[in-house]
Amino acid sequence: MMRPESAEDWFHMLPDLLEGASWTLACERKDGRLLHRECPWGGHLIKFDFNFHLAAGSFLVRPEVRVAHFQRHPVEGVECELCEFIAPGEAVLRCSHRSIPARFANVLFGKMEVSSQSAGPGSTLRHTSRRDFPRTGDSTWCMVESSGSRHERLILLRPDAAKGQHRYVAVAQIPEDCFVTWATFQLLQLLDGCKIAIEKTIKALNTPEARDLDENLYWQLRITDFKRGNPFLPASECSSTVRVDSGESLGLLHWERFKGEFHLAEYMKLFLAGMGEDICTFASIDGRRLAPEHCVVHRDQWQRVRGRFFEAFRVQRSAYRRGSGGSNAPRLLEQEEPKFLHRPSLRPAVRHPTAQLVLRKTFWDLLEHDKPPKRRRTVQLPVMVPAH
Repeated sequence: MMRPESAEDWFHMLPDLLEGASWTLACERKDGRLLHRECPWGGHLIKFDFNFHLAAGSFLVRPEVRVAHFQRHPVEGVECELCEFIAPGEAVLRCSHRSIPARFANVLFGKMEVSSQSAGPGSTLRHTSRRDFPRTGDSTWCMVESSGSRHERLILLRPDAAKGQHRYVAVAQIPEDCFVTWATFQLLQLLDGCKIAIEKTIKALNTPEARDLDENLYWQLRITDFKRGNPFLPASECSSTVRVDSGESLGLLHWERFKGEFHLAEYMKLFLAGMGEDICTFASIDGRRLAPEHCVVHRDQWQRVRGRFFEAFRVQRSAYRRGSGGSNAPRLLEQEEPKFLHRPSLRPAVRHPTAQLVLRKTFWDLLEHDKPPKRRRTVQLPVMVPAH
């Protein structure tokens, strides 16, 4: 069976992930519960469900922000290293959480971790953040081990303005299809210890500085008005299809049309390279693919090249009008609301039985294939045969 790799996958494969009769209560306190159930893709699932009193606007910051913040403001017992940056909101981290609850969890459930960090000392996981799913205001972390053992975890933080608190849910797969139901006292100790450790970590990651870094680390871009063909790129004289004299002072006399299927992330990379600049451009954010006319850039990198870019882009607009005709030309808009591509659901498709019509003498026979061949039956429907 397929395994979840995103928050959408978790909720598609486990519709009752947050509430449902399939979960068995192991132990509970006033503001926390530990539950468990069989895992559909193997092993067992455990769920920690807490209510925290956090500052309004608290959310789960992106993995790259987490690393940067912990480097500036270390938290005792927590280590976090960025191994690979994939895209905004998606990175491979090597983390460890050396708290007593983390060690206790490893004893009870095997090598795993139920707090905001990793599966144990030096574990490497791919972390993907997600915003406003499944509800507006929600934030999630989805974690998958990159070592191949595939012990998936999901963490959700949901604000409850009416109660002035946040619901924190952590679901983790443990390797064996078993649960230590007899260890009630130890499970209560684990529940209490995890609540303290997790709340401490979440609060450490929700300082004004961390939230500001997360909210302003990236810049959204969108391109519009290129119905007469793809926008143009700076070109060499030998490959040029359009010459624009107004670009001579910028060294941008020659232009050619962007070839192939258009994606703004690729176009911006090539355009800036033609100007002698190099910045990172991204076609996804928080694990979701952007529509082709959208992309994301690092804010600081963009601010460095922004002025030069728009000077050159004005020349590009002239090249576009000259090469495509008409008065309209592409425009680049900043901080636009992102548009995402639809991601197909992991829910298995329902197969409907098909029927076949066969003409036998003066009747249509409807063959029903949803039953074994030896039990196949026919339903006869009269048909009018024209007289000769």
